Amino acid sequence: MLAKTNILSAIVAVWMVCWAVPGAAREHSKDSKEAERASHAAKVMNELMNTPESNIPDQLMKHAHAVAVVPDILKGAFGVGGTFGKGIVARRLANNTWGAPSFIDLSGGSFGLQLGVSITDLVLVFTREDGLEGLFKDKLEIGGEAGATAGPVGREAEVGTNLRFDSPIYSYSRSKGLFAGIALKGAVMTIDDSANHKVYGQGVTGRDILLEGKVKPVPEVTPFLAALRRASVEAKANLKKETHVASTEHKTTEPAVASTKADIRRAQEVLHEKGLYNGPIDGIIGPLTRRAIREYQKAESLTVNGELDAQTASKLGVSPVTVGENR
Repeated sequence: MLAKTNILSAIVAVWMVCWAVPGAAREHSKDSKEAERASHAAKVMNELMNTPESNIPDQLMKHAHAVAVVPDILKGAFGVGGTFGKGIVARRLANNTWGAPSFIDLSGGSFGLQLGVSITDLVLVFTREDGLEGLFKDKLEIGGEAGATAGPVGREAEVGTNLRFDSPIYSYSRSKGLFAGIALKGAVMTIDDSANHKVYGQGVTGRDILLEGKVKPVPEVTPFLAALRRASVEAKANLKKETHVASTEHKTTEPAVASTKADIRRAQEVLHEKGLYNGPIDGIIGPLTRRAIREYQKAESLTVNGELDAQTASKLGVSPVTVGENR
């Protein structure tokens, strides 16, 4: 009997905390409450992207069609888990810019077995254009057909096999310390049109904001949009830098070939001046060049192999050529 009483008391305590969150928010004005939500979401996004070992990979950020952030999700569980949180989501427009974000609610489901109450930040990256479609039908069940896969993290994930974009949603969470990928089950996301009306005006719905893309951003949501734009710009810059480095590394191998041919031509000229070579000065070690090199090696008491090796090249005043290039 005592055990049942303790469990009941604990459950009541959890729901008191749940109700305390919106209660505390009422101390602020209606406008500042939504602005605070967007600002906090921006902070979560910035902190995620500023942590190299656990950030969203550049390729995933580049392919993101929408990003949702739900800061301070209240999780409580006594054998059965539950979640409660309010966040914000923005969709990438056809011109590759981020449109005005809509406010959202997240509830239900579980992050796993636990005992007690904890606060979690959640980030969802949608990889498909129709990823938010469920929101316009009533609700988006994360864990059903729109299953959220644990998102890859850090720079090591850039070359990992997890970046095939075969999941409609990649999710990240942080309760303590670094962000980590997490597979959500049973959570439900819905449009918070009550908050949308307060920020954008009466009659403006999540469908108008996300689907139509005609609603202009307002100052309250600017911090969140700025965080998304920064993340996108940095991801694009990093990918461009990596492409440039790879291209530069590829190009540096080309002068080496040109330099090798120049050295061979110089060797042919020296051998010609010594009367050992009468073939074309073409930078190619053919039979005539190889024969001239052998004659030179015999005259200089070098190893006779017909190759422009280190000793022979040094004597001729040119750079040596590898065995593969000699053939």
